[in-house]
This record gives sequence, C-alpha cells and structure tokens, in this order.
Amino acid sequence: MTAACPDMTDPKSLPRTGASDGPNPYAPPAQGLDSDSAPSSVAGQAPSTPRALGWVLSTYFAEGLPYSLVHQVIAQQYFTDKGLPFEALGMTALLHLPWNAKFLWSPLVDRIATAKRWLVGVQLTLSVLLFLASMIAEQGALMPMVFLLTAMAFVAATNDIAIDAYYMRALEKGQQASLTGFRVMAYRAALLAGNGGLVMIAGTWGWGNALRVGALILAAEAVGHAFLLRSDAPGEARGLPLWNTVSSFFARPGILWALAFILTFKAGDAMMFAMNAPLLKDLGLGTTERGFYYGTLGTAASIAGSLLGGLIATRGLSRVLTPVAIVQSLAILLYVVLAAFRPSIPTIAAVIIAEQLVAGVGSSVFVVFILRLCDGAHKATHFAFGTALMSVAVTLAGMASGFILSRVGFTNLFLIAFAISIPGVLLAPIVSRYAKTA
Repeated sequence: MTAACPDMTDPKSLPRTGASDGPNPYAPPAQGLDSDSAPSSVAGQAPSTPRALGWVLSTYFAEGLPYSLVHQVIAQQYFTDKGLPFEALGMTALLHLPWNAKFLWSPLVDRIATAKRWLVGVQLTLSVLLFLASMIAEQGALMPMVFLLTAMAFVAATNDIAIDAYYMRALEKGQQASLTGFRVMAYRAALLAGNGGLVMIAGTWGWGNALRVGALILAAEAVGHAFLLRSDAPGEARGLPLWNTVSSFFARPGILWALAFILTFKAGDAMMFAMNAPLLKDLGLGTTERGFYYGTLGTAASIAGSLLGGLIATRGLSRVLTPVAIVQSLAILLYVVLAAFRPSIPTIAAVIIAEQLVAGVGSSVFVVFILRLCDGAHKATHFAFGTALMSVAVTLAGMASGFILSRVGFTNLFLIAFAISIPGVLLAPIVSRYAKTA
C-alpha cells in the first residue's frame, strides 16, 4: 500500500508525476510561498520556519490517510472481516492502478486551477465518500462498497498529485530537501493512524464509527488547508517531450537487468502482504488485535526499518543490495512458520515486527536503487516510471494471491511467495555492479 534531494527512505518522499523535472518554475525569486522564511542554501539544513513544517506535516498526513483507508483499512481489514472470498481479496490489488496511472491525468491537475484548490476539493470529496462508506459498512453491502472504494482510489490518487504539486511549488529546492524527512514521517504516521488506530476503533465500536472518524479527520484537514495554506499559481506546460525522458531512462547501462530486478524484487513480498490479514484472522486475531499487532506495532517497525534502510543504503548500495535481498526473501519464511505451526500471540507479534522491519529496510534500499537509475535532468519522471514498473509486479502478485490461497492453503501460498522472491535475489549481485557506477 507511496524533492530536489530526495529522502531515501520511502517512495512518498520523492516528487510525483506532474512535478517538474527541472528548476521549480513556480517559486518566487527568493523564498517560495513561505515568504517569511529564509531559503535553505544547503540540502539537509533545518526547515526555515515552523509554518512550512506545519503544512508539510498536515498535507502529507492527508496524503497517507486516504491511501491507508483504501488499501489497508477497507480493502484488507474490512473485507477480511466480512468474509470476502480469498480470490476477491486478492483482486483488490487492482485498486493500486489509479496510483500507477495517475500520470495520465496529472497534467490536468497541474494546469487547471491551483494545487491548493485541488487538494482542498479532493479532500472534501474524500470525506464525503468516506461518510457514505460508513453508512454502507453498517448495512454490510459489499458491492456498493466495492464501487465506492474504486471511486475513492481515483480521488485519493488525485489528492497525491495535488499535494506533491503544492510541495514543489511552495518550497525552494533547499527547503524541499530539508523537509523530506518530516514528509515521510507524516505519511507513515497516517498509515499508523489508519491501519492501527481506525482498525482498533472498528474492533471496539464498529466499522461505521471507524470510517466516520476517518471522514471527520479528512474534512478537518480540508477546512484547515483552505484557511491556512497560501495560494499558489496554476502550472505551466513542460518543456521536453515525454519520449525524450522515457528514452533516456532506457539508455542507462545494464537497464534490462535493472528492469528485471525491479519487476521481481518485491513480487514475493507483495503476494505475502496481500493475504496476511486473512492469515492473522485464521490464527485467531480479531479486528482490534490485528489493528494493534499489525497496524500499530508492524507499521512502527516498518518506519524504523525504512530509516535503517535509508542509512545503510546511502553508505554503499552495491555492498548491501544482495544481503538485503537475501534477508527480505528469507523473512517470507517467517509467515510459513506462522501458517504451519500456528504459534502463540507473542510469537505472532514477534514475527510481524521482524518481518515489517525487514520490509522497511528492503523498501528503502529499493528506492535508492531506482534513484541510481534516474538521470538528474529527468529524475522525477524516471523515478515515477521505475516505481510504476515495480507496481505492475506488485499488482499482479496481489491479484494472483487469492486464487492461489484458495487452492493450496496458507503454508503453500507463502512457500510460493518465497519462490517468487528468489529471482530478485539472483539478480541482485548482477545489478549491484551497475549501482557502483550509476
């Protein structure tokens, strides 16, 4: 379920499709929209003003929460609670498609109206859709929820475009660099609030109340952003043709090996993650327990893993890529142990924490690897293209997971997920050679 000097710990810390690959054309000559702040001249300096820090935290929390609601809270936890067949649960991976394809309508968002108007409008729309979802949840109607969730996915992806466009327009490059860590933290905090807090509320007071709380949070965010964010200007046309940008990506040395690695590195993890909520339910964890152990403890562990992965990757990607790929692959076997031996709750919690820690490390290292493929003049578009390719494999693996589970059971599903991860391990030493020079 994601800046000029991007943070290496999470895909959400990098510019989205629709943001300019070159100098920011929207910033005033000195200080961007936060004109009361002195620009940061060195990447990594502290943020210039509390005002900039405040809206970065609030907007990226508002970006992460809808993603969590769509992919974690409703698609995984709610549908698992309602007994949706495994095949149907796996097909919810299709909800990633709006995020993969948002480059198709990002130019419209970039050119029509301002980013502030877009993000306020889509956040209000999301709050209304989520309130409708709360009423459907109380009735237990599955098909209306599926249609509503699909609409939420497209609106949430548009929310991503608008927030990232505002971030790129409102801040100078030095400020963008200094605030990327806070940007990642806010996004991850939203995942914690969604898959942890809201799921725990659902287990105690029901799904309707949990989704209404989410709707109120998004409505409050929209109102706050309407009054507190400064206005920006609509975007302008881009200079270079798209084909030039894409062709430069494929001109990189060893690109075919790199593409194969991108398509396989996270495929095993994706198959495992798609069915972890049904497994935890099968092991006897109720909604509140899943919200606490997986949504809260697991997400906290993934945050720690992301920070650790970003640290070790930037100190020698070519040396750590293969060991990380091996450990990430072996971590899938922890779920084989859960499925085969059905251990106690403390053991289940330990496995969740360990696996999520490893997954966080793997994700950060993977982000750094894709960044090494990105040319400086086209970094944002190259990164968006690379992560979109990865998402194709993640979506396909997630879709297949339910059909496989219904035929072979949990233990064999996770063994298959482990097998699918092996090509990525074998490719890691090969692509590591190019990581040294990219």
